[in-house]
Amino acid sequence: KREVKMDGERHTYTKFGDDNTASGVFNMPKAVPVILLNILLERFSTTAASVLYLNRKLNFDSKSSTAIFHTYEMLVYGFNIVGAIIADSWWGHYNTVLSMSLLCAVGNGIVSIGAIERLNLPVVIFTFIGLVIAVVGAGSIRANLIAFGGDQYIASQQTDGLKLYFSIQFFFFKIGSLLGRSVNPILKENVECLGMAECYPLGFGAPAVAMIGSFFLLLTIRSSYKRKPPSGNMLVKVIRCMTHGIRGRWKHKKQPNGHWLDSAERKCGAELVAETKIVTAILKLYTPLPFYWVVYMQQGSGWILQASRMNGNIGFYTVTPEQMIALNSAFAIMLLPICNYLIYPLLYKLGIKTLLQKVTVGGMLAAVASIVAAFVETEIEKKFVTILWLVPQYLLLAL
Repeated sequence: KREVKMDGERHTYTKFGDDNTASGVFNMPKAVPVILLNILLERFSTTAASVLYLNRKLNFDSKSSTAIFHTYEMLVYGFNIVGAIIADSWWGHYNTVLSMSLLCAVGNGIVSIGAIERLNLPVVIFTFIGLVIAVVGAGSIRANLIAFGGDQYIASQQTDGLKLYFSIQFFFFKIGSLLGRSVNPILKENVECLGMAECYPLGFGAPAVAMIGSFFLLLTIRSSYKRKPPSGNMLVKVIRCMTHGIRGRWKHKKQPNGHWLDSAERKCGAELVAETKIVTAILKLYTPLPFYWVVYMQQGSGWILQASRMNGNIGFYTVTPEQMIALNSAFAIMLLPICNYLIYPLLYKLGIKTLLQKVTVGGMLAAVASIVAAFVETEIEKKFVTILWLVPQYLLLAL
């Protein structure tokens, strides 16, 4: 270990191996391993909204269960923005992650308590209250936890180390998802507890315990964290700049001159206006993304309902429907080196060289995955087929 002075404070770093580069690629701040473990625990706990629980236990039909699940996911991603604004404007990354970890644990805990049949609680009410609380917590954590890890590095001196951190966090992110989507379905469906054949309280309680562990883990080395003070949220600044630009263009609509954002320079500054112009140009590239995410999010809803009508017995093990979504994380981990060393070089030889071209190929594969899912659905309606028929569509989407 060694200590360096940053922003007038001393910070401890854990050193792995030799410092063989100027940026110290193997110098990992002491707080980073803890943050990586928190990323894993957060991903493990993201199972509060279960389509099968809504369908089988709360007696919602398939369409309603799917709608509730997608509403939950939409709100989680929406609260990414809210959480980022809260952290950047008032609380900072650390305080936001810490408080929202506890909130996420409370939400999962309420869902877990509501699932205990012998308590005779209004289970639907408890479930929705818990889901709403979990939405706020999970969404706000996702927006800040990875960025908080990046805060621990000195960007100008540890560029390579920072790149390594983002690569490692992807691995922890996927491992957490893999564990959560493999273990929690077993706890829900294959364990008996409290006089219940299916232990949903345990399946929802385990994520709550994970987030409580995350909360205390963050507290253990609080003095070692590098905390950047709130400096204002860039999204808010960009929206304010665009608002001034629209107002300026409206005032001078009879004499339009130059770019519509130019009129915002007086209040926002030339630098922010220039950056906002770049953002608005890039936004055009994002227009196809909703179509991709429509397919991607089917993993947790439509494809799970498909799996529930298929034969999960594969000989040596019986796969539960909700475990199928673990294939996404498993394939992502396995395909990472395969893509880097085999698929990407092959695509390069075929003329697919730029990131945009690769994204286009990914979108096409997602479309093919959707077509395969439709074909599997027709087969399910004809006969009782093995759950392994779902593997190709998960593989295509992971690619």
